[in-house]
Amino acid sequence: EFIPLAEEIGLIREIGSWVITEACRQARIWSDIFPVPVKVSVNISSLQFDGQLAPFIAAELACLELLPEWFGVEITESVLLSASDENKRILESIQALGVKVALDDFGTGYASLSYLLNFPVDYIKIDRSFVMDLEQNAQNIALFSAIVALGHAVDKDVIAEGVEEIGQLEILREAGCALAQGYYYSKPVVAEDAEAFVLNNLNARIEDYAG
Repeated sequence: EFIPLAEEIGLIREIGSWVITEACRQARIWSDIFPVPVKVSVNISSLQFDGQLAPFIAAELACLELLPEWFGVEITESVLLSASDENKRILESIQALGVKVALDDFGTGYASLSYLLNFPVDYIKIDRSFVMDLEQNAQNIALFSAIVALGHAVDKDVIAEGVEEIGQLEILREAGCALAQGYYYSKPVVAEDAEAFVLNNLNARIEDYAG
């Protein structure tokens, strides 16, 4: 509830900068613990998009000696729709740092499909509204599969949001969607619990591979 209010009263830039700093700080701690990069992604408000965003991210990465594959940004379609030429240049500057960009809540806004071709976006995150009824509705499966195919056709990785059931996950796999997030894996947790979750899963995968 506080994010729209922060945008309205002009505090979102300060809050957003603090979140980027804290995310990079946490990622730097994890870079000494995890054997492989585990990306920490930050949602960026459209009001944060200006010429200082990419330099600020670059400065934080450099200050902490954090490799860019440990950090990512997520944007909504509103970023693509407002001041598109300027925002495109900003996204290109972020990508030039080696930071990946995800388009969040895809399918709920009004952006033209041409934006997927013209804007530098690495991931498409399919909104949970397309996932929640997959097991009950064949038409939803067809639509979801079409979105996945569309994303792959324009060379974007596809992430499904809001996965809560094993049946949904199986449908995702059949549709060719290799990435997912949601309560099926974990509810939001504090950093210490997230650390344990990642380490436990990494160890399990290493044991499976060795077996």
